[in-house]
Amino acid sequence: MDGAFQVILVLWVCCGYILAEICPPDWNRYGESCYFISNTTMDWYQANRTCTERSRANLAYPTSQPEQDYIWELFQNKFPSTDLWIGCNDIEEEGNWQECPMKSGTNGYANWGDGEPNDQYESDCGLIRLSNNGLWDDYPCTHGLFAVCKLPVCSVRLTPKCLLRHAMEELEKSCSGKGCRSHPQYQTSLIDNCCDDQ
Repeated sequence: MDGAFQVILVLWVCCGYILAEICPPDWNRYGESCYFISNTTMDWYQANRTCTERSRANLAYPTSQPEQDYIWELFQNKFPSTDLWIGCNDIEEEGNWQECPMKSGTNGYANWGDGEPNDQYESDCGLIRLSNNGLWDDYPCTHGLFAVCKLPVCSVRLTPKCLLRHAMEELEKSCSGKGCRSHPQYQTSLIDNCCDDQ
């Protein structure tokens, strides 16, 4: 090993830390956000509660076409034959859509289908519609659909102390001959170990 590299490594181990940006297990990262597609169907209200209770996330709503495309592809890879709840709603006041503007423009990104939202059948909650190639639609909030949750990427300061503690725990675990990074608890315990040091 190069002598200068050894000195830098020793200095880092003694004095430094790594700033890692990570998502919880089973979440998918896109940009500065993490996304989770629910595994069960639920009404919009339960979907909203589930996201809030799960890592203090929100029911997601796309804010750009690339984000819309990412969420749609993520969802289609998991459940290719149904619709998906998003965080848009006009529950409190008809026609005043929370989070999702009526049309794209200075108010932000919108991806409503033609003639939507139309409040047909007292539809107050937003979804990404499969039969409309991923365009948004309004729908009665009581129907059971899958949902997408969103939360910011977690910035974790990985100190030598937390990394060493995590490495020692990994050595104690039985990983069935596989690398410990493939162990399902790897990411969770790394986050738990290192978040305690902050």
